[in-house]
Order: sequence, then C-alpha cells, then structure tokens
Amino acid sequence: MPSVIFRGLLSMLPLVQHFPEERLIHLETDRGVCSIITWAHNILGLPILVRLHDSGKIVEYHFGSSEVIIIDVRSKVQESVLPSGEPTMRHSLPTITLLESSGKERLFTMVEEPDEDVIDATFKTPACGYGSKIFNAEVSLEDGRERVITEMAHIATAFAICISKVLSVSSNGAPSTASVAVNALSDTVSGGVDVEDDRSVRDEGRSPLAYEVSKTRIYEAATLLFHDLKLMRKKVDQYVVKYSERPVSELPIPEVISAMIQSWPERGTCMTSEDAASVAEWSRLRQIAMQLSTLILAFAHVTDLHAASGLPLCQFPHLLYGTDLFKQIATWGGSKPLQIKSDVWFELIVQLTIGHTTETSFETTCLISARGWSIFLNTFGDADPSYIDPGFLAIKKGVPCRNGVWKHRVIDGPNQGRDHLAWKLEASPGESVALSCAATVTCGAPLVGESEDNFVVSIRVQTADGGVSDSGTPNTIRRTGYSELAKALWRTQRSKPCQHHPQLGEKVILEPGVIAVSGFGHCKDMKDLGGSDIIICLSACDPTARWRALLSIACQSTAGGYGYPPVMLRRRDCCFACVIQQTWQKAAPGDTWCIVL
Repeated sequence: MPSVIFRGLLSMLPLVQHFPEERLIHLETDRGVCSIITWAHNILGLPILVRLHDSGKIVEYHFGSSEVIIIDVRSKVQESVLPSGEPTMRHSLPTITLLESSGKERLFTMVEEPDEDVIDATFKTPACGYGSKIFNAEVSLEDGRERVITEMAHIATAFAICISKVLSVSSNGAPSTASVAVNALSDTVSGGVDVEDDRSVRDEGRSPLAYEVSKTRIYEAATLLFHDLKLMRKKVDQYVVKYSERPVSELPIPEVISAMIQSWPERGTCMTSEDAASVAEWSRLRQIAMQLSTLILAFAHVTDLHAASGLPLCQFPHLLYGTDLFKQIATWGGSKPLQIKSDVWFELIVQLTIGHTTETSFETTCLISARGWSIFLNTFGDADPSYIDPGFLAIKKGVPCRNGVWKHRVIDGPNQGRDHLAWKLEASPGESVALSCAATVTCGAPLVGESEDNFVVSIRVQTADGGVSDSGTPNTIRRTGYSELAKALWRTQRSKPCQHHPQLGEKVILEPGVIAVSGFGHCKDMKDLGGSDIIICLSACDPTARWRALLSIACQSTAGGYGYPPVMLRRRDCCFACVIQQTWQKAAPGDTWCIVL
C-alpha cells in the first residue's frame, strides 16, 4: 500500500465513520486495494466501490450499498492529446481526496511524493516445513511437481554438505568490506571487490583453519525445514558427489527434473525449445536451493531444533542474498575455502526472522527478538568456554524483559578506555611448567542499561594479580559483552579426551618452540615473546581466567590488520602433555597457536 494512502486513510476514515452522509473518500491507486477493502469494509463496515480501468473500459465491483469510498484502479492516466488525435499517457500517482458528499467539493487532497516508501507485507511461516513451502510456492502446478519438490529438497541438502566441506574460520573478526549485488537468475555479481581475494589479503598468508559441521546435524536441520518430505541419505550423497567442487553456475540439471519441466505445457510455450525451458527453470530452482542450503547450515547450529520449530520466518528467501556467506558463494569457484565469521549463522536466521523491513548491525548484537521469539548467542551465562560450541545459537519463545520493560535487542556495552595488561614470560623451551592458573580473575554481576530499543549489557572482568599493567596500575578491569565473547571463542578448537588422569599441578618440560606465559596482553605483542610456535596461557581450571585469556588473544586487533592466532582450548579430560601434542598435530609449518589451559 502506498504510504500516502495509508496516512490519508488514518485521518479520513474516522471522519467518514462519524459523518457518512456528508463525507466521501476518493482514491486513485493500483496497489494495496485488497488491504484497503479488508480495512475499510470488512473491519469498519464502510461500503466501497472499486472501478477497474483497462483499455478504456471500466468494470465496477460493489462492496455494500451507498458507497462512501470510491477506488479507481489504474496504472496510467491521459496527460494530453497529440495533433494526430492520439492521447499521451503518464503513470498515475497514488492520491487520496476527501470530498463533500452533496456537491462533491474537494476538502483536501494528498498526493504521493517521489521519495516516499512503499508499505509492503511480510509473509511468515514456521521453520518446521519452511523449505517445502518455499518450493511449493515456486514450482508450477503441473503433473509431477511433488517429485520435483522432493528432488530439490535432496539437492538443497547436498548443497549444504558441499558448502560445509570448504568452510574455514576467518582469522579476522571484521566482516568483509566487499559490496556485491547478486542477480538471482544470471548467477552474476556486479560491483565491489572479489570477496575471496579481499579476505585472502587480510589473512596474511595464514593456513586456513577448517570449520567442521556435523553431517548428522545437517540432516537434522534439513529434516526440520523439509518436515513433510522423506529425505534419503543415499540420494543426498549421490548429489554431493555430483556437485562437489563445482561453481554454482555450472551445476547441471538432474535428468529427472529436466524431464518433468519439459512436460509442463506452460514452460514449453514461452521458450524457443524444451531445453531452453529446462535451463531457465533450473536456474531459478537452483538459486532457491542454494538459499535454502545456507539456511540448513544455519539451523544445524541451533542448540535445540525442537524448540525452534515454530520460529516464524519470512517467505522471501532472496533476502539471504545480502548475507556475508551468500555473497561469497555467488563468486565461489567450488573449491576455494569459504571464510566465515563468528556471527554468520546468527545473521542468516535473523535476516529471515525480521524480514526486509529492518536493517540490523550484528557487530555488537547478541540477542534479537521478533514476533515473540528471541534468537541469541550461546555465550549467555557463565559457563566454562570449553563447554560452548563456537558459532552456535539458541532460539526460544519470549522477549527479553527487565523490571517490567521489554526490548527487542541486547547489545554489548561500551568498551572504550580500558587498560591492557602485558604478557609475562613464565617458562621457555627446556624449562618445567605446571598445569596451573597464574592470575586471579573475578567477574562481577553484569551491568544492564537501556538505549532506545536495546538492553545494553556490560560484563566487568577484573584481574587482581598475575600480570603487569602497561599503564602501571596493579588492578585492571576489562569490559566485555556476550557478542565479544562469541568472537573470542570463534577461532578455538577443543582438545580431545586422553587416557591419562589430568591433575592440577602436573608438570611438563617444554619442547623447543613452546613457551608459557601469564598475564593478559595484546595479541600482537605475542610476536615479541620469542617467535614461538606454541604459546601456553596459564589459566587452568578457572573459567573466568580462561575467558580473559581468550579476550586478550582475540582483542579486536583486526582494525590494525592483525589476525589473531588459532587457539587450542584444553578440556578437563585432557592432560597437559596431550594438549600440547594435539596442538602440534593441528599446527601447520609457520603458524603460531595458543593453548588456553
């Protein structure tokens, strides 16, 4: 509905309701007619006359008698007449006029301005069965459509698995600056820089850190989104083999879909050949499958899929074109790693939850609520970082509330003006070091404030000893938030269980290339500690100290061009010696790794 019509009806409908014999509303518009009829006639009970103008003919539709609202539906109006007698036409601007009933005298008129926004509708459908409903809306009502939809569900799942095999963890927390526009039908990208090239420059030659997605979780997410379809893993695996390491634009059409499309009469009549009809339809279906494949990957990172099954999602999957991951896929050659940042899955689900009506920055956002549901990062709470899966999120029904105040978003508080400690070398290669925590770190209750439609949360982490302040202050407070904690956890990998029985205080002799440090400094300062391959942070068995170490390693140094190193996060079922051995197995030549005990 044009916004001028909406604004006009807000002020004019009450006048017509109170004085129906004295007031009359006349509208000219070709948009929002059904919404106007529902509002004015079905809800308010006002009689309406709709006149459709088409090629000089007028068709009238009456809703009630003694109309007090007249709607002329036409897209063009006559502007003038040429000497030849031929009329010149111009596009009709939406207008709304309040008239006096008796003499049809105009009381006032509102005309649409050229820069006004259009009020549009957002259609929502639950996450359970979302993929099936999207394909049902896009596939023609022809024989065999159910088979095509089922086949496309298998293809979308296979796409998700193919993408998951080449994902890597971005070594830079900042999102790509590339600006791209995706064309849904031509599979092209215009404007901006190449996303892969841009990221490769910023990664400073680091070895890609593979990001693993459980195949089981992918199938569980696909089962939720295609709830009414039975997915056969054998068929999905066949498509994975067929489509692996190939660009999106070169993925061939399956024979079963090609045969079905060629048999659809409405497709064959509008194309020069049956093959052309198949190619055009496949290009469209392939884009939808690719959109849904990224959504499958996102839901594979939801901690409780059953709780998220009722989440209302916008029925416009093309909104995912603007997400960071889809921009990369648009220029993807099929084999290069796709580097993803910590909020990639959060961004994908939120984009379809809030729809196209709101622009959202994810830089400091840790929770977003819409339509009675909340999507939030899994770093909420005070859990040990070794028990939190990087990139995962939770979806629950409810809206954040505090002291009777409801908000739609939770963001990190300000973190400017904080002091930084400096790293202190505790042990060099050949020296003995114990499994211990070298600093006393405490965390107070989160501070919560309000800013517009947001709750602002600030977590204060205080270091009492075990470090030397670069400003000379013995005690240092580090302010953070749940979003920054998620970023700090992003480049971590957890140790695997070993057969030994780890104990606090157990000692190891450090190998060449391994050092141990205490305190919490800037990650770029690690280069001044001797150029070691593995740096051990002494923070054993203290969850707060472990979070503090992760924050220091990932201290938002991306603004200065520094990509923070990958981290091996020791779990309590792995001993000191084994976590060092596992880190050596992960590290590539020339890479620096950190171990957070």
